[in-house]
Amino acid sequence: MAPPRLSAFQPFRLFKGITMEYRRLGRTDLRVSVICLGTMTWGAQNTEADGHQQMDYALDQGVNFWDTAEMYAVPPRQEA
Repeated sequence: MAPPRLSAFQPFRLFKGITMEYRRLGRTDLRVSVICLGTMTWGAQNTEADGHQQMDYALDQGVNFWDTAEMYAVPPRQEA
């Protein structure tokens, strides 16, 4: 499901009057949520089902900015 197309600062309605805010990404027309979903622990500290549940929840809350970097493990591990 694609995130909704929004104007520069149009909020996404969450729950109980709370809204997600978006910011323009650089000089593009892309809008990213001010909250980012970090995925660093996926595969090591939770199950695939947990990861899918977290992604579904984030999308439902209007999050469209996900950090998928693989090299945060210190020291780096091949399986991370």
